Amino acid sequence: MIEEEALIELVMTSDKKSWLYLDGNTNDAPRLQAGDVVRVRRGDHHFSLVLLDNMNFYHAIRSRFNFLIRPDAVPSRLRPQ
Repeated sequence: MIEEEALIELVMTSDKKSWLYLDGNTNDAPRLQAGDVVRVRRGDHHFSLVLLDNMNFYHAIRSRFNFLIRPDAVPSRLRPQ
């Protein structure tokens, strides 16, 4: 967890082919290069989530992003059982 007002900076350290996709939009996604910095902060707009009884939202998001970013991704730390 991070503070609501935290600023997250992601720095590209290699020239591997990378693009920045926002909200699933693949059109006009900017290509990222070594040295580029992506800054993420809390936005001005709020939204509501719909939660279903048989769905763990955070697990679903984590598994989707691991698959979309790197299909062979290995978690950096294991979740407690």
